Amino acid sequence: EDIREQRDVAGEHPEVVDSIRTIMEREHTVPDIEQFKMEALGDDKRN
Repeated sequence: EDIREQRDVAGEHPEVVDSIRTIMEREHTVPDIEQFKMEALGDDKRN
């Protein structure tokens, strides 16, 4: 049990990580508010 979520289990479940990544990339839309843009998801951040 890892109530505080301190143990990274991503390496043990790469199929779950891939599934989550696919969903995030498919469902992501570029936010209108600059501070919510994420370069990791391809958003163009122009400060």
